[in-house]
Amino acid sequence: MTINLINSSIISSIAAIDFSKSLRSDIYLKPGELLDFNRYFSINEFSKIYLDNLGIWNQLDKEKYIAYASIDVYLKEKKSINFHSDNPHSQNLGYIVYEGDLLNAISKCISKCKSIKRYDNKISDNTSDINIHTKIDELEKNDIKFKFKNKIYDQTAMNITFKHTKSNSTKPRQIFYDNEILGLLPINEYSYNLIWSMPNKFFDQVNKASSATLIEYLSDRVSFVTGDIKKTNIHTSFPLSSRHARSYFCENNLLIGDAAHKFHPLAGLGLNMGIEDVATLSNLLSKSNNLRGTVCNFTIKRMSRIQSLQQLLDLIVTFHSSDILSAKIKLKILDYFNKTNYLKPKIIENATGLNNKDLVNL
Repeated sequence: MTINLINSSIISSIAAIDFSKSLRSDIYLKPGELLDFNRYFSINEFSKIYLDNLGIWNQLDKEKYIAYASIDVYLKEKKSINFHSDNPHSQNLGYIVYEGDLLNAISKCISKCKSIKRYDNKISDNTSDINIHTKIDELEKNDIKFKFKNKIYDQTAMNITFKHTKSNSTKPRQIFYDNEILGLLPINEYSYNLIWSMPNKFFDQVNKASSATLIEYLSDRVSFVTGDIKKTNIHTSFPLSSRHARSYFCENNLLIGDAAHKFHPLAGLGLNMGIEDVATLSNLLSKSNNLRGTVCNFTIKRMSRIQSLQQLLDLIVTFHSSDILSAKIKLKILDYFNKTNYLKPKIIENATGLNNKDLVNL
C-alpha cells in the first residue's frame, strides 16, 4: 500500500512522521513549506503525549510554551465556570504553543525521516493507494465528490495579540459578552493572544476602527482581567463556520483534519481533533491489511466523536447568545453546572482528549 498525503499542512506532516514510524508503506508527502499564520494553539494533554511519542514535542523550547492547569470562564465580568485538571496522571489541561515553533519542530522531525518521499502533485487513482486529504482545496481542484453539512455563524473571528498591565498569571480565560466570544491565551505574564468572535456587523466597525478605538472596545470587554491595554497587533481575520463531511471515504480518497471537519474556535478543538484523526488512523492501519474495512472503522469512530463535539459547541454558542434567558438566570444555570460532579468532569475529559480509551494507552 502507498499512502499519499495530498496537502501541505500541519496534520499531513504529523501523519507522515507517524506513518513512517508505524507502517510498512511508501509514504509520499506533498512538497511545500508549512505556512505560519501567527496563531497560538492550545494543545491538549492527549495531543502533547502523542507528539512526545513521535519525537516532535522534545524539539520545542521548554521556555517558549506555557502549560496551564485551569481555565476561567466569564459571563461578561462575572466568573461563571472554572475548569481545572483533576487527572491524577497530569496536573495540566493543556499547553499553549506558538504556531511557528510547532512548525519548526515538525520540520526537524521530517528531515530525520528518510522514508518520507515527496510526490509529484498528481493524485493517484490506483486503488491500492490511499490519498489522504487534510484540506478541501485539492478535492475541488480534482473534482473529487464529497458532501458536507455546513453551518454558517454569521460571525467573524479576529486574531489579535496585545500587551497589558495586570498579571494574567499565565491562565487562559474565556469571556462571553452578548453575541461575542473572547478566547484569551497567555503568551507571557503580560501578553495575551485573543481570538475574538463577533457578529459580522460589529466586525465591520472594529475592522475600520482606529487603534485607540480598538483598545476602547477591548478594554470594555477584558480590562477587568487584563488591566490597561498597552499595545495591539492584529493578525488574520476569518469568517466563522463549521463543517462536517457526510462520509470520510470515497473511492481511494480519505478525509482527515480540516478536510473532514471544521469547528467553531471557542474550544480550540481543530488541531487536536486532527491529531486524534491521525492517531486513530495509524492505530487501525497498523492492525489490518484490509483497507476498506479499516477506513470504514475509522469513519465510524471519528464521525461519532466529531458530531457529538460539534453539537456541544453549538449548544454553548446558542446558550450564551440567547436573548430569551436573562444574565441572572444564565449565571444560575452555569453555577449549577460548575458544581456538578458528572457533566463538568466529562467535558474536561473531552477537552483533554483523555476520554478516548482507544488511544490513550497507545
